[in-house]
Amino acid sequence: MRLLTIILFLFGLPLLIGGVWLLSLGGSWYYTLAGATLNSTPSLLSAIPALARNWT
Repeated sequence: MRLLTIILFLFGLPLLIGGVWLLSLGGSWYYTLAGATLNSTPSLLSAIPALARNWT
């Protein structure tokens, strides 16, 4: 699970940085939102086991 979170973060970081750059040039919000989503997913995946432990 930890490897998946690292991979998702590494794929989301260039999308977020490139999206902000394109947005500053007057482009679309799509890549900024896609990068932010991919960068928030690892933290949510890391929180799932902690939530499961508290649930039981």
